[in-house]
Amino acid sequence: RPRLVSFNGRTFDVPVLKYRAMKYGIAAAWLYHSGDKWNNYGSRYSFDWHCDLLEAFSDFGAAARIKMHEVAVAFGLPGKFGVDGGDVAAMVDAGQLGAVRDYCETDVLNTWLLYLRLQQHRGVLGMDDYKAALADVVSLCSNETAKPHFGSFLVAWQEASNGKLFF
Repeated sequence: RPRLVSFNGRTFDVPVLKYRAMKYGIAAAWLYHSGDKWNNYGSRYSFDWHCDLLEAFSDFGAAARIKMHEVAVAFGLPGKFGVDGGDVAAMVDAGQLGAVRDYCETDVLNTWLLYLRLQQHRGVLGMDDYKAALADVVSLCSNETAKPHFGSFLVAWQEASNGKLFF
């Protein structure tokens, strides 16, 4: 089964996707009928179905909620650079859809790297597997020449980590 990974996806991304799917008549029975009472896509505490990193990093609200940019920078990742989520509506209105896509793709890279760090911390990923996954991201950012924002992400990551992309 697919695992959803998001940052604040439980309160923003997933509801937006549900509303859009309902608007266009797209059925998503799997979202509601997979798993059991305690382990499913709607379960707040089940990392194996939907891992909302905001929830994970705040211990499901027991600790302060932190913005993606803040936690990314704390972990030596680039976080948001150049564009923030608050800029997206104006960018869409201005017809800058390519720039919005680029921003979203770098958000996905940050989300993936934060997820990998969480999985390594939880003991789900061993250090060798964690480093291999990081190397895959470096390779993607280095080799995806059709997406120059990936190269910019890699440069920003190197700066944020003081040149130490790996432990």
